[in-house]
Amino acid sequence: DFGEFEGYQNLPYYGAPTWSQWYRDSLIMEGKASGPMPVPENKYLSSGDVPSINSIEDPQFPVFNLSIPDQYRVDTWLQVFKKDKKTGKLPNLTLMTLPDDHTASVGKADPYPEGEAAANDRATARVVQAVSHSKFWKSSVIFVLEDDSQNGVDHVDGHRAPFIVISPWAKQGGVVNNTYYTQLNMDKTIEQILGMKPLNQMDRAAQPM
Repeated sequence: DFGEFEGYQNLPYYGAPTWSQWYRDSLIMEGKASGPMPVPENKYLSSGDVPSINSIEDPQFPVFNLSIPDQYRVDTWLQVFKKDKKTGKLPNLTLMTLPDDHTASVGKADPYPEGEAAANDRATARVVQAVSHSKFWKSSVIFVLEDDSQNGVDHVDGHRAPFIVISPWAKQGGVVNNTYYTQLNMDKTIEQILGMKPLNQMDRAAQPM
């Protein structure tokens, strides 16, 4: 688990690292800059209030905080993924949150909304690139579910968000499926792929995608 269901991080309310400092860390991790990290690794660790999640989470991966670049999140995940490639063992299911497409207010120390949305796209693409160029790709599927994709009404709009399926098992050639699905359909699909039992009556009744 990388970020999902994690609600707490020991960041100070005042004097917290800036977006630029986190981004400098990211550049150093990617080998594009050198020197000491402005934000030392493992200084600000995350956690949640669900014990079973805490046992499988990566505490270095940031919580929902729009002042932390998604590039930093992907760089943190890549450190774990590179170890998985060496061992040849990848978790059956990975959850990851890349929230910066929510965007922060204009006038803060964060990038403008257009920049944050573009950086979120790049972060997502880096995850896809890493997985699709690995030995795990032949048996992988990546589900990309957008959160808060429009302004105004949330959680009830029938045209709320696109859902992207990236996999060698997905239909190729720019296929667009206009079937109305919900997150329950995604959950049901994941459960069937992994051979899991339904969590409750809602996903038991849902149709797989």
